[in-house]
Amino acid sequence: MDREHSEASDQDRIEKLEKRVEYLEKLVGERQRAKAPGSHASSEREYRRSTSTLDSTTEKNRTQRDTFKDRFSIPSILKENWLYWMGVGLLLLGVVFLFNYSIEQGWLIPPIRSAFGLLVGSILFWLGYKRLEGEKIRQFLMGAGIGAFYITGFATFQLYSFLSYPVAFSFMLAVTVLSFGSSVRQNSATLSLIGTLGGLATPFMLYQEEGSLLLLILYSCTIMTGAAAIYQFKEWGSLLWSMFVGGSMILMVALVANVLDVLEPLFMDRWVLQSSLLYMLGLVWLLPVVKEFKNGPGNIPGGAYATQQGSEKPRPKENPHIQALTLLIPVLAVQYTHGIWSLSDINLGFLALAGSVLTAGLCFPLRRAGFRDLSTTHMFSALVLFTQALFLFFEGNMLLVVITLEAVALRYASTRYSDQIVSLGSHFLIVIAWFLMGGTALFSTSGGLPILNVQSLSELLVLVSTGLIIPIYLSNSRTADLYQLVAHIGVLGWLASELTPLENGQMVTSVAWGIYAVLILTAGFWFRQPKLRGVGIVTLLLVVGKLFFVDLSQTSALLRIPLFMGFGALLLLIGYFLQKYWSDDEEDDSGSRGAGV
Repeated sequence: MDREHSEASDQDRIEKLEKRVEYLEKLVGERQRAKAPGSHASSEREYRRSTSTLDSTTEKNRTQRDTFKDRFSIPSILKENWLYWMGVGLLLLGVVFLFNYSIEQGWLIPPIRSAFGLLVGSILFWLGYKRLEGEKIRQFLMGAGIGAFYITGFATFQLYSFLSYPVAFSFMLAVTVLSFGSSVRQNSATLSLIGTLGGLATPFMLYQEEGSLLLLILYSCTIMTGAAAIYQFKEWGSLLWSMFVGGSMILMVALVANVLDVLEPLFMDRWVLQSSLLYMLGLVWLLPVVKEFKNGPGNIPGGAYATQQGSEKPRPKENPHIQALTLLIPVLAVQYTHGIWSLSDINLGFLALAGSVLTAGLCFPLRRAGFRDLSTTHMFSALVLFTQALFLFFEGNMLLVVITLEAVALRYASTRYSDQIVSLGSHFLIVIAWFLMGGTALFSTSGGLPILNVQSLSELLVLVSTGLIIPIYLSNSRTADLYQLVAHIGVLGWLASELTPLENGQMVTSVAWGIYAVLILTAGFWFRQPKLRGVGIVTLLLVVGKLFFVDLSQTSALLRIPLFMGFGALLLLIGYFLQKYWSDDEEDDSGSRGAGV
């Protein structure tokens, strides 16, 4: 708390100094205009230009500072409240040890033990509720009291067994309501987090062998609804994460107990699980996104937004918790649905495709509203689901083609919309395509004619996309050079894998490499690209090395003669053209530089 006050005071001091500097600059400008009346107009323009530059720079620095703090600051739970968390944890652990030890020693009767637990919880809650100095410790004392109530309820029902299930359940539900109400009244995210997790854990703390899946889901959805209602007013990120974690645990336990561990699951149980998944998706994902969307520039005062330099339209401060959950929830929901229904690959592919379309459909209204980062995370989740659908729909060469085309499309989209995550997705898909191509080359053989078969042409598409198409849309020249170098090495390997199995395959491969090197060298001279010339020369040297270290031992004596003589003549011819045209290019370059001087 003290640190927050110090940061606020520092911020106020900086703003006062900035206003002071602005006032002094204005005063100096007025004196200069008074001394030089003839230059009044120019001085006025200079003054306005300097003050506007100062204002824009100050606003930019403040925006960047606030954005950095919003995105990269360490959460207060980890930065300054860790002692409170450790203290509360040790205190509650001591209460557990007390209950356990009282049972072992036979102290008092069970109702007295439970009454003692209620007394401990009440004292802690009262100490926190009382107007003590220090807001943080009050919240944690109240949270410790609520935790003691949960432990007492659990021990009373499971260990002492002198209360019926309805009474114990009603007590636990009342503790959850107390936690939610206190969180709203005290404006405490900690209490709402404890209430959500404690309420969702109640069915397991009061576990009985016989239970109803429908009642479990209805109760869990009720607790989640209460937590979601609090989030709509308070927008606490920790509450959102507690809903996600608690709801996921409920759904996973219910799935394992009622579907995965059952030989013939009931159709009704499957629909109950599916309905609960859709409802929790709405609470944890769609409602927060809609809430964020409604907090647009037209609905919230300008103080909640950061104004971009050079633009009058305010940019909303986006919630990083919603962005992180958006990357997880759609993908996990598709996998959970697959676990419920045991879908085939084709049906799972259609489900992933539908999820991709739904997630991508949220991108465009969010981007139009100014939520660029949130729109990008939705697009990335849609990309993951779409890629999963492609893997399920296609296999072999067709999958390789589709993944490559998707990578090219994403590269174009990232250039068109300047989207970093889409750019990373394009890189990722190209890596996947190369892994698929490498696996196909290692573990399968292409049938039919060399090069003119489906597998070879699919691999050629990957090489052309990597070396020629994608580098066009890469703004970083080093990245483009890396793509082209990888594609060049891939072409050499592709030619070798296609031509080596032929009769006299090593000789045919050397000839193909030589022709390829000549083409690169010619393109380097034609387009005046020194890099291409260098790659062509290095490739020729590689071919010469192959002639001596591979072809000399694996080619018949008769074929060595035309092979070596042909490459010798080729090198002489290339050397002649190199000397002639390379020197001409250097003269042209020097002449152009001289003319420029």
